[in-house]
Amino acid sequence: MRSNASTLGEEIPEDFYDPVPLEPGLLYQGEILADVPILSMPKPNAWQLLRTKSGRRVHDALNHGGLGGLVKVLDSNLSTEQWYADKLGDYAMAVLDKAPALLLSQTCDVQNKDFLQIAPIFSAGSDSTYIERLKKGEILSAFWVKKHLPEIAEESYADLELIQAVHKSYLRRISQKQHFRMNAQRTRILQSASPVILVGLTHSIRGRIWFHEPAHICALAAST
Repeated sequence: MRSNASTLGEEIPEDFYDPVPLEPGLLYQGEILADVPILSMPKPNAWQLLRTKSGRRVHDALNHGGLGGLVKVLDSNLSTEQWYADKLGDYAMAVLDKAPALLLSQTCDVQNKDFLQIAPIFSAGSDSTYIERLKKGEILSAFWVKKHLPEIAEESYADLELIQAVHKSYLRRISQKQHFRMNAQRTRILQSASPVILVGLTHSIRGRIWFHEPAHICALAAST
């Protein structure tokens, strides 16, 4: 089998994905997910707050059964009293899209927690130099995701600057028949790709670090 040097200086199999996933009925760290809701809030000079035509906050109207209708968009700098008055938060302008995503949460957390960390996946484009830098791990804010038809149509990357928490009820497998995930060695490279960003994504059990934990190890971790 041919192999390529990893960002850790070790030799890893060229196969990027796990051909026979362990425990295919469970989600694992390194899973590639489909159509995950990605929320982005571009911030110009101020947050753009939403108000009803009468000036109420949107969630106040929703709490009273209000649906539909028009809203006003206000500059948060001009709405200080409403913005901070009762610490209930506010509704603001944001962009919601759906994209494939890489599951970052450790496998134990995937089994036991409701909100999981994901990084959206985007096309790497056609710049061969950029793609080679991705493969070598030279771009710390991005993690290479190998082209794999039909699931990944082109060379891509997971954007580690856009990590966010998503409720597990929104997560959907790319293939309904089988999970599609990176192999264990590639997952270890993910965990070491950016220790500052991915801190806490490995789990230690009695001094040993477990990277790609099957469910029975997660059960052991919960009991220790």
